[in-house]
Amino acid sequence: MTDSDNLIKRGATWYFNMRVPNEYKKFEKLPFVRFSLKTRDRQAATQRAIEARKRMLSLWMAQDLGQEQNSLQQYERIVEHCRTLGFTYKPLSDLSDGDLVARLIATEGQPVTSAKAALGVVEKPRDITSMMFDLYREANEDKVLKKSEHQLRVWKNPFIRAQNIFIDLAGDVPIEAISRADGLALRASLLERVKSGELAANSANRITTCLSAMWNVYAKRAQITAPNPFGSLNIKEDKKNVRSPIPEEYILLMLKPGALDRLNPECRAIVHTLINTGCRPSEVIGIQPQNIRLDSNIPHIQIRPDGRDLKTQDSERDIPLCGVALEAMRQFPSGFARYADRPTTATANINKFLKNNELVPADPHRPGKFLTVYSLRHSFQDRLTGAEVPERIARDLMGHKLEGERYGGGANLEHTARILAGISH
Repeated sequence: MTDSDNLIKRGATWYFNMRVPNEYKKFEKLPFVRFSLKTRDRQAATQRAIEARKRMLSLWMAQDLGQEQNSLQQYERIVEHCRTLGFTYKPLSDLSDGDLVARLIATEGQPVTSAKAALGVVEKPRDITSMMFDLYREANEDKVLKKSEHQLRVWKNPFIRAQNIFIDLAGDVPIEAISRADGLALRASLLERVKSGELAANSANRITTCLSAMWNVYAKRAQITAPNPFGSLNIKEDKKNVRSPIPEEYILLMLKPGALDRLNPECRAIVHTLINTGCRPSEVIGIQPQNIRLDSNIPHIQIRPDGRDLKTQDSERDIPLCGVALEAMRQFPSGFARYADRPTTATANINKFLKNNELVPADPHRPGKFLTVYSLRHSFQDRLTGAEVPERIARDLMGHKLEGERYGGGANLEHTARILAGISH
């Protein structure tokens, strides 16, 4: 096919004239397409005819795609197929006339997929909102390597939830098309839910924070300099929730003979261990067998990033086992297999049991709520404070960051065991 094949002259005006290829006749009523190029100049008409031919081929091939999903996977298959034909994949608009002709000749008589590949009519799909978390996860892969399956779920769920909430509001639009107006509309929607009591302000803010973080990753990847549409959308929160300790009298109720008998043995042992170690529930529930050192001169547990990620670097520590905690771990020397990667299931069971059996009081900071098993950690901290345990040792036992530079190795197991023996049940 040459340029002159697409040109005819009527009077002083040049027209584009092209026979409809057989594979595209289903889209046209006549065997030819013909329209004015709106020029009397042959050279200009030739150039316009080249562009018109590209446009017509693009239109027909786009129609031929029908309802096929223009997914990233489809695009990648098309690019690879183009290589097998001996060409580098380029969008149709970037093909020179000579390149276009060569590709048409090379694919003559071949399936339409080959023509699509060679002529670059399948556009690379734009990154859309439903891809935001996948892009964010890819950029943060190094940060999730050590997370357990449960920790990974806990980490990703808020991002996916935020992504889905925005899609429900604005649609699955291209990420780059998200505007500040979309962000403000989201805030207005979340604010209404906060006003109605359906959503807490901190939960609403977490949604916009997650979206903002995902946008930042995308903007860096796509080299977008536009302002973050989800920035500074926070809704004013009420006084931050403060966890209260479980009062000592309630801990004594838990420890009364028979008080926890109807709680399954693993959950009961978890409660007893938490009372005397001050650990985060997940640290005890997910502890690995090699980190339970009952055969040591001083029985203890080791909080380590084995099979899971720790909250902070300072969370790594050794805690002596005393009293009911030692008895509990002797019953489960290999850990809590039933709940090892389901800590929320264990804590939900425990919290429900404690509440239903009046073993925890109402939460003074959350009307209608009750204290949870996590508050045993705060009770442990209060016992350390009441015993005037030095701050350095207390922080080490709690797994808290030490203010200022850390010097020395801290108290050894023998020292901390003596301290805990004095405050344990």
